[in-house]
Amino acid sequence: MSGWYYDLEGACLYAECSQEWRNWSLLELIEATGVVPDLPELQKPDEYVSKLSGWVNRLNEIRERLRCSVCKQMMIPNYKYAKNLARYNMTVASCQSGEGHDQNIYLNHCWACREIIDSRESRIQVEKRYICIHCGSGPQKSDTYTQGDICPKCGARGMTGEGRSRLCSACNHSIRLPAAHHLTGPRSQRVRNLT
Repeated sequence: MSGWYYDLEGACLYAECSQEWRNWSLLELIEATGVVPDLPELQKPDEYVSKLSGWVNRLNEIRERLRCSVCKQMMIPNYKYAKNLARYNMTVASCQSGEGHDQNIYLNHCWACREIIDSRESRIQVEKRYICIHCGSGPQKSDTYTQGDICPKCGARGMTGEGRSRLCSACNHSIRLPAAHHLTGPRSQRVRNLT
């Protein structure tokens, strides 16, 4: 049997600098240049490429969201919030054009549904955490908030619905609650029973 998939090999874990430089990946480039990142999160050299690649992939996911909604220029990160090698390593950004343009925009991913949280869309907060506009998740371990308690678009209380679907009677925004194992808060057991 033959086919393109039989010619594939597993992931390259070690640099192979003996190949022609045109075929080098980031792995060979780091090996050849002797780059040693000075980050506490990267203590193991064999993790450099995978963590750097993951970080670049996350930035690619939010690339268009890094633009100011007014002038479309790239926003500049607030490095006060970028101290650690986090999911996006840049969670707050502002447009250099100043007032009237996007300022202190929060970007991250939802811990429950993995969609992007952008404070320009997800404006409602609970316990200083933005509520996901997609699934209604807020703080991961809240004693007061359960997904669907508050509409993430307008802040109205008491979304209604069946199964995992919820609808706001005030603004008609709909969300899809996350999977049962991601439901949290004081009413999560009741919500699990309804889904």
